[in-house]
Amino acid sequence: MELSELTSVKQIKFDLKSNTKEGVIKELAELLLEEGKINSIDVYLNDVLAREKEYSTGIGQGIAIPHGKSDGVNEATIAIGRCKDIEWGSLDDKPVKFVILIAVPKSGANRDHLMILAKIAESLMDNEFTSGLLGAKSKLEIYDLISKTA
Repeated sequence: MELSELTSVKQIKFDLKSNTKEGVIKELAELLLEEGKINSIDVYLNDVLAREKEYSTGIGQGIAIPHGKSDGVNEATIAIGRCKDIEWGSLDDKPVKFVILIAVPKSGANRDHLMILAKIAESLMDNEFTSGLLGAKSKLEIYDLISKTA
């Protein structure tokens, strides 16, 4: 499973408008709803925000990876967004600038969920990938970067 198989240029939003964690997650979830990847934004947001309350998905370096297994999801997918500096409660106590939102159907989700998280974590360990992500100037540049991950 490659990250590029889980998203499209339409699921990338370069300038998220919200200035809150919840607002950013909702904006990205709306992209997934528009693309038919989720069937209920309310059910999905409930699950993601409940998961976020357990512990922060701000992993440091300005990146957060909120995620949720939900009956509101039709198929495993990701949405990606660049935002203003958002207080996220990240591990390094720095604001988030980039969000990778993971959506996985609740039924049979454990395997897909872990594979997607592992693939994202592996990509983010590559300094070139991370700096490319944070320095991207367009949605297409982000998609191209993701398409090059192996």
